[in-house]
Amino acid sequence: MEEVAPPAHPMLKTLILKLHDRLNRRKFERLFHSRKDPYRYGTLEFERRRYDLMLRFIGDRHYLNALEVGCAEGHFTEKLFTFCQNITTMDVSETAIERARKKFENNSHIQIIQANIRDWFPKPISSFNLIVLSEVLYYLGERNDIIRFTGIAQETCLRPVSSKLVNLLSKNGRILLAHSHASGERRSREFYREILQGLGLRLIQEEPVPPTGEKGTDQCLVSLLEK
Repeated sequence: MEEVAPPAHPMLKTLILKLHDRLNRRKFERLFHSRKDPYRYGTLEFERRRYDLMLRFIGDRHYLNALEVGCAEGHFTEKLFTFCQNITTMDVSETAIERARKKFENNSHIQIIQANIRDWFPKPISSFNLIVLSEVLYYLGERNDIIRFTGIAQETCLRPVSSKLVNLLSKNGRILLAHSHASGERRSREFYREILQGLGLRLIQEEPVPPTGEKGTDQCLVSLLEK
């Protein structure tokens, strides 16, 4: 039987999550500093199909204010702008953000910031008609060795962030999720959507992006929810 760690004290949980996020930020900074487009968002057929499905889900309306969490160098931001008047987009990597800023330096409708969604709040306080979370939630809540050792549940990592996002969402606003997973692990991605449903959002559409066989790609679950 697998040994289960005792629940961590709330203050310890906060410190562990801060350490977890700091290590992630350093990892991404090294990755983006080593080369451009390290995840090959701009070249893989799998990513093209994922983006196409995401845009099809949201393409039935225009959005006044959108928030994109985990923008990397802005590959999807550029496509998203077709449907949005204003976009606030963020990433934890300074190098990725610098490249995104250079890409959109002449577009005053795209605000690009370096931040972690776990501890970020818009100033001034504003609401968003669309929030996009693509390949980001598992970096906030997967049960890695540090989190497993301290007994922090995945929901404990993700529910405060999810609650914040729902509060930032305007009436009838939408949240678009897109997270890759290995074969047979779709359930772990449905869990992200279920947390949001538990906070009052309703599922509008959900569809998988099947594998293309390209090296380094798996499958992806895309879900659209509405307030």
